[in-house]
Amino acid sequence: MKLQIYEETVRNLLWSGANMETIFLYTKDYFGLSCCLSFQMPEGYENAFGLYDPLIQTLFLNQNLPITSSIHPLYYSLHELRHAIQYSCPELFSQEIRISLPYVVQYDGACFKMGNGRWLSTHLDGEQSWFTELYLSLPYELDANQ
Repeated sequence: MKLQIYEETVRNLLWSGANMETIFLYTKDYFGLSCCLSFQMPEGYENAFGLYDPLIQTLFLNQNLPITSSIHPLYYSLHELRHAIQYSCPELFSQEIRISLPYVVQYDGACFKMGNGRWLSTHLDGEQSWFTELYLSLPYELDANQ
């Protein structure tokens, strides 16, 4: 119910013309998040639109990529905010999403597992299309893409 109320409020804020800073601050307050917002992408993520790193509780948004649509910055901001909520308030999500949160597979085969306060990493060989499909099918990604 808490997620439904939040989603409805964000829709209303967007319809009323609220900017992303307003939505970010509302989200932080509503869920009690302690995350920060940064426009400096971490090393290795210069070509990503956005990223949420739960270990340092920072939502990164890339303002240096070309914008092909006015909706893209909004989409990526809301998408990464959803990840911040998933990691900070896992009890609001299904067990499937909670179990998947420590695992990351990127399009290039880079794989990560969060453990003991750090990211463990490895790399798998294969076609980018395989890893793209895997990435997009992760439960927390399916949820954030809705």
